[in-house]
Amino acid sequence: PISIGLRRLASRQTVLELATQFGVGPSSIVRITDELINALAALAPQVVQLPRTSDALEDYRSRFERKGSLPGATMAIDGTHIPVHPPVDDASSYFCFKGYYS
Repeated sequence: PISIGLRRLASRQTVLELATQFGVGPSSIVRITDELINALAALAPQVVQLPRTSDALEDYRSRFERKGSLPGATMAIDGTHIPVHPPVDDASSYFCFKGYYS
């Protein structure tokens, strides 16, 4: 189900297109997406650490500029790959460089 929710959030496909692609009902697409968003929102405070003061924000900016020549950047998101079962008709879009579907 995670792949369904991620696909809906990442694509411009309609709920009906996704339902056909994944072989589930449209209401399942909506429910799964809602559950995924709620789960991510619940986890966010544990995994996303935002600077709380202007001094902390400036510290993040200077470290990004020093380490990565990224002026103005304050944070980055890790590109972690999560293994998924891809849709049958589009499996190649889900195959990652690590050698599995994500």
